[in-house]
Amino acid sequence: MADLRRAFSFTLLSALLSLSSSLFADNQQLLQKVYDLSGLEKQFVYMGHTFTEEGLRMGRTELPDNEMSNQLLSRLEEGLSAKYAPERLKNTVQHVLARELDQANIEEIIQIMEGRIWQKAVRLENRANNPDNLSELEQYVSVQLQEKLPRQIRLDLIRDLVQKTNAVDTTMNMMVSGALSAAEIMMGSEKIPAQFEQSMRTQMTSMKAEYEEMVTRQFLFTYRFMSDEQLKTYVSYYNTPAIQSLNKAVTTSLVEAFQ
Repeated sequence: MADLRRAFSFTLLSALLSLSSSLFADNQQLLQKVYDLSGLEKQFVYMGHTFTEEGLRMGRTELPDNEMSNQLLSRLEEGLSAKYAPERLKNTVQHVLARELDQANIEEIIQIMEGRIWQKAVRLENRANNPDNLSELEQYVSVQLQEKLPRQIRLDLIRDLVQKTNAVDTTMNMMVSGALSAAEIMMGSEKIPAQFEQSMRTQMTSMKAEYEEMVTRQFLFTYRFMSDEQLKTYVSYYNTPAIQSLNKAVTTSLVEAFQ
């Protein structure tokens, strides 16, 4: 009888472990699908390039033109390229998505993200974030928006999207993290003074209205090929608990990835 009980217990444990392993695999597949549908894969390539170039620009501005500076800039480029490597950013985001997303919401998130409106938004985001299209953005902001102001309904929808996605705070946090990363690499083993970060954050806070205007103009550019109805539908997704949880997870992951 004891042997029978042990055999039954072992069989039950094996079944539970097998079920747990199967559920984990299913969950990982769903999370991978969320990641694939998000369009972050391409955006990480663009963001990594942008933050590396911006860090190098900052370094060239701050350093004198001599051999020691050239060595520091080489170290800075190597460090930033490693920090913003797409694979590293991807691993961080996938870890945060697994930690933050509620299993009950994942299927609803995927259903929305597979839809025509969401996928159009992803294509437009990838197009707008491509560094090769930077001149197009500059021309739109400096010329087209000056010649013809957006209609009020359009502006209201874009401002609503900026607010619901928390894009301004996320942008500011990523920029602070990027500047701190560049400073850390250049200083090597020396610790960055706490007041340096505090000063940067205080400066960013004082410029929040300017960043909000900048992000609004960028969003007007990014989603300009969406009709009012399509944009209204896209914005409405951010009223759903599923997409709110996704946006929170992605925002958290971006901040963590760029720290």
